[in-house]
Amino acid sequence: MNKEASRATVQPQPWRIVRWVIIAQILLASVMALAIVFIVSPVHGVMAMLGGLVTVLMTVAFAFRAFWRAARSDAKAVVGAMYRAEALKMAIATLFFTAVALWLPEYFGSIVLGFAAATVSYWLALPLTASAMTITDANSES
Repeated sequence: MNKEASRATVQPQPWRIVRWVIIAQILLASVMALAIVFIVSPVHGVMAMLGGLVTVLMTVAFAFRAFWRAARSDAKAVVGAMYRAEALKMAIATLFFTAVALWLPEYFGSIVLGFAAATVSYWLALPLTASAMTITDANSES
């Protein structure tokens, strides 16, 4: 088996990464919501959790749109699916934050904090995924 083929077999599946990102998003949003419950009020804490759950919705929408047929597609189709999935995420965020600004402006700050806390999970997932792939690649080459 050549080096390229062995690397293809050790890379993590996208759904496994998505699952861990969603778990991290829920945990981070929950921590932020709990902090806001104690600092501001329970209603603001619920709104922060709602902001975090929008991030989860965006992640799920991206995953289904980008990865549903990605394994059976050529590279050009995969890239196109990723761009369309990212556009869908932006549309969801735009609609959600516009609705919040119009109808729930008093909770806007709490919702943004919950959203931001959950979004941090992307920054945590990337290095962890990259390091897992590097460790696995190093072990497979020995």
